[in-house]
Amino acid sequence: CGGELENESGIIYSPNYFTQGSYSNDLTCIYRIRRKPDEYVQIEFEEFDLEHHTNCLFDSVNIYLGDHQNSSTKHYGPYCGVLAPPRLVSNELLTIVFHTDLMVTKRGFKARYNVTKCGGNLTEPIGEIVSPSGSQSECVWNIFFADERMSVSLQIIEMNLGNEHCRYYCCNNLKIMENQNDHHFPLAYLCNNLTEEVTFKSTGNQMIISLMHDTWQVSSMPQFRLRYWASPGPKANCGGHFDGQIEGVIVTPDLDGDSFYEKQLDCIWTIAGLGENQILSLEFERFDVATSDNETDPERCIHGGDYLQIFDGTTMHAQQLAILCGRTMIPEKLISTTNSLLLQFITNIDDRTGHGFRAHFRVENRTCGGTITSSEIPSSLSSPQYPNGYERPLQCSWEILGVLNYYQVPLILKFQDLDLDCSHGDYVQ
Repeated sequence: CGGELENESGIIYSPNYFTQGSYSNDLTCIYRIRRKPDEYVQIEFEEFDLEHHTNCLFDSVNIYLGDHQNSSTKHYGPYCGVLAPPRLVSNELLTIVFHTDLMVTKRGFKARYNVTKCGGNLTEPIGEIVSPSGSQSECVWNIFFADERMSVSLQIIEMNLGNEHCRYYCCNNLKIMENQNDHHFPLAYLCNNLTEEVTFKSTGNQMIISLMHDTWQVSSMPQFRLRYWASPGPKANCGGHFDGQIEGVIVTPDLDGDSFYEKQLDCIWTIAGLGENQILSLEFERFDVATSDNETDPERCIHGGDYLQIFDGTTMHAQQLAILCGRTMIPEKLISTTNSLLLQFITNIDDRTGHGFRAHFRVENRTCGGTITSSEIPSSLSSPQYPNGYERPLQCSWEILGVLNYYQVPLILKFQDLDLDCSHGDYVQ
């Protein structure tokens, strides 16, 4: 029951696994697999049968990627019943805590572990990568998931690449790539230190992290800690790119087919039209995005549950058109002012989810807005169908340039007539 394990590989059995066919009552077994700082422990539960409870209050297994007595250690569990824990990887130390109560017992578990050094293939759905303490000049970690619907999410928790003493070049660098062919076009090429957590996500089921270390610079050892996990990708309807399509449909993911979207999603869709004289319309057929107290206020959407935000361009630096959440109302039709849109769907970790949304986008020719070059001769612009009234929804954006003899000059803009229905949110700015 428990113990310190220092071999490069081995198998852990719960007590009485072979002799009596079931573990004993009132156990607390703590297994510590301890290795060198530049080594990684991988563990997989091959057999698992514990007393079942919805919240695993009776018999349970908890896994810690480090010391279980440290409150900041990443923790997975509790696990019980016949649903085994996921395959996990931890740097230097991995701790398993097996606890049983005073009543029902089951057969227990069988877990296999092995140790790898700098770099290697990582196929576990959750894990951490920590900078090696040795003097290796290059380490390459290949994260790969068998399920093609999944993408790799990588979070940089802390990073100090130790380039303070490198005056003329980047002694140490970390490169994040989608595959081996992306050396010239990586997702990220990191040379500086990071003070805030940053997350990257692959489009496919693979991600490669390459560390290059100048071994001549003894005083500049790189230090970093990365966390990775499997998350639904474009093949699971979580994100994707629509380039040059006249129309299409965006639907929220539903991996298990229960008609509800998953937790902890970060899905990004980009839509781009072909011509500069085009705009995009986005119309929702259904919308059921869970939030606390069924709020629809944009601020409460972000802080109170799951939400969808829409930007008038291909980046999150573009103007935000809407932040949407709620379960009772279908949002109004949205019109872009550019030929592109970006949608980001965020869900949190709690169990409150919804049926999601289904949205139809269409590329349309611009009926209003555009770029106007002004001159000394007065000119005018008007809203569509003026003076007979405009139609909803409508979003027009004009850019007026004042150029005289190749010089930029001030502009005078005077409204001669203004009649808007402010009660329905119509405005000009």
